[in-house]
Amino acid sequence: MNRILELCIYLFEKCIHFFEQSAEKLGIPFLIGGFIGALVNRMRKRMTWKKFFASVFTAMFVGWVVGISLSSLFDFQTPFVYAICSMAGAFSEDLLDEVEKLIDNLSEIIKKKIE
Repeated sequence: MNRILELCIYLFEKCIHFFEQSAEKLGIPFLIGGFIGALVNRMRKRMTWKKFFASVFTAMFVGWVVGISLSSLFDFQTPFVYAICSMAGAFSEDLLDEVEKLIDNLSEIIKKKIE
């Protein structure tokens, strides 16, 4: 009986280890950081549940992009990257608005250069 219990514990530990590695590779902690940012944004602003759920997906996406970018480009410590992901999630709508303005300005500059 002890042998079966030891085998079950061993398999459980291997499964947990596999999921931890997979989560790191896929950037799941960055998504969670973005989600936390969306919760902070919900506490700061009054919004309907529909708007909140839309902002959750936006915040998770922005948090994931920021986390993957920071992890790939810089050698920051992991807790710092998670904190930045949460902040990016909290300000995701503002960040996306600024990126949209930047793209609009760049497209105008490119159009002028082409003409």
